[in-house]
Amino acid sequence: QEPGLSASARVYAMAIDVGAEVVIKATQKTGVAKQSNGHACKVGDRWYHMDEVEVKAQPKPCTAKPGASGYPDRPMKAGGATDARAPSPEDLEVWKRVISEVNKDLVAKGPPMEVKSQVVAGIKYFFTFKDGSCVTVLTVPWMDKVEVLTS
Repeated sequence: QEPGLSASARVYAMAIDVGAEVVIKATQKTGVAKQSNGHACKVGDRWYHMDEVEVKAQPKPCTAKPGASGYPDRPMKAGGATDARAPSPEDLEVWKRVISEVNKDLVAKGPPMEVKSQVVAGIKYFFTFKDGSCVTVLTVPWMDKVEVLTS
């Protein structure tokens, strides 16, 4: 522990950034964090909590300009939802999981036309459909949890 740091400052100092090279403690395999919410990261197709990985190297700071290769494909807002966008293949995988495992009746809505997402203690998805209705879904990937909040 770092002397003089509060508990929240110590957690921030250990945050996992997208692009960080990590070692998965259980298997000793290395990988790169493709997604992160600060205290958990996605390596390959699985989410790992910060206690399950060791950060070997954090990524270099991004100095790219919007539109440049490697720049995030959509703007992120601290604490807020992204702008509405066409669903990505990953977004559609979440929706497929909702209609196959959580609420099969929602299949009647058809595929979502657009989606917003927000990083919380997991990821909230706001799926909008052709009829104008919206379904809010919470995923907690490192706990393998998907829950419909509103429909």
